[in-house]
Amino acid sequence: MRVGRPEGVSIWAIAIVGLAAAVELTIRESVHRIGGQVLPMSLLILITTGLIVLEMLLSRSPGQSRLVAALLRLPLTVMVVAFVELLFGGASGPTVQVFGATISIPRLSWLMAGLGAAICIGASPVQWIALRRALAAAALLFVGAQPLLVALHAPTLMWPPQLDLPTPKTAQEPLTVVVLLDEWNAKAAPPIESALRHAGLSTVWKPVQPVGDATSKVVPALFSGHQFDAAKPCSFSAVCSSDQVLDFGQIQASRPDVDIVGFYHPYCDIRGLRWCYRGAVRLDFTSTDRWRCAIKRRTGWPLGVSDELCDRTIRAKWNAMTEEVLDAVWRAPGWTQGGWMFLHLPIPHPPGRLHRRGLTENYQDGIQRAAETAERMARLALQHPARRITFVFFSDHPLRQALWCVDQWVFSSLGCQVDPALVDRNVPLLVAGNRELPALDDYDTNRDVFRVGLAPESN
Repeated sequence: MRVGRPEGVSIWAIAIVGLAAAVELTIRESVHRIGGQVLPMSLLILITTGLIVLEMLLSRSPGQSRLVAALLRLPLTVMVVAFVELLFGGASGPTVQVFGATISIPRLSWLMAGLGAAICIGASPVQWIALRRALAAAALLFVGAQPLLVALHAPTLMWPPQLDLPTPKTAQEPLTVVVLLDEWNAKAAPPIESALRHAGLSTVWKPVQPVGDATSKVVPALFSGHQFDAAKPCSFSAVCSSDQVLDFGQIQASRPDVDIVGFYHPYCDIRGLRWCYRGAVRLDFTSTDRWRCAIKRRTGWPLGVSDELCDRTIRAKWNAMTEEVLDAVWRAPGWTQGGWMFLHLPIPHPPGRLHRRGLTENYQDGIQRAAETAERMARLALQHPARRITFVFFSDHPLRQALWCVDQWVFSSLGCQVDPALVDRNVPLLVAGNRELPALDDYDTNRDVFRVGLAPESN
């Protein structure tokens, strides 16, 4: 039996959902700049193009049987499922409660796909037209509402925090350096403390609890003072979590002598900075080895590339960015002019620089590298001994061995096992300086690290 085609085809709806997903992935990559969205974007382009071509081919029939009419509705259903899968990524993505059971959104999307296919096949033409419009509108609303939320609700913040106290005049401008060593365990504090003492600074430290389990959650909490347990980029300079919004473009430097060196977050969008450098993973889109290794890493298909080549290729991107960030540290004007510096460094963060070596060895090498960097910082600051010098070293979260051993191919391909010696739930809060140091008794988490050293005697 032939039926008419009053509902038309869904090419425009597929294109709108694909475009909405592309905008979302672009926002995420723009905020973090570590290349994490390149493969999802490539898959999105292939899926969207393929579904549009399929829709066009199915729609060429001059008349349609009920089966073909039903098949014409499936590409959009598949596109919506791909939208959820690509944006929320795998079984470890966000979760929802369904009748008391915790189900990840991606898994739920596949459960809903079967129900959706049945609805699509059974819907009347009028119902399908309404459903198609609703799906396209929902995708646009998901992406478009986020920048609007940022514009309406992002607070204007003054940072770093300041005390309303007169600052004593000294021969040289004091220097405060706050250093975030990414993924640094509290157990690994002694080498950095020893390096600072060896350079000639006094130190005090204690283990504290992190306010989140990922950099994306912790850094917004440090700047805003609020929890960001479900943090995600929601504009080209903002991060959102439930009803919390942090727009780095709405942060105003509270003093004219603030320098920042960092990566992963859009620190340089902060207004009124004296100097800023933001590192990014540079991607070579023309490298066939890079693409083949990316596919091998995620699918297990060998594709003619060795584990050794892929290990070198994957590490090279991260280590190049690490070198650029560390080189930028020494160019900051604060070392000679004094002021307030925030340094977010990608050490001892894995994967590390030791080719085809395990997580433990690379992490230990990263700690040694962090200690050498800390000592060099201290010696550079002490070239101006007349000024007050204060260093605050801390971390966002401890080493995530389970993630690196299971999810990260560079280590899982080596048979990575969790090392009990590197298991830690705390991060260090370490203060060093050439004057009286602040007490750390009131600090139990890393939320208020920007306030460490603001006691009156530290000004």
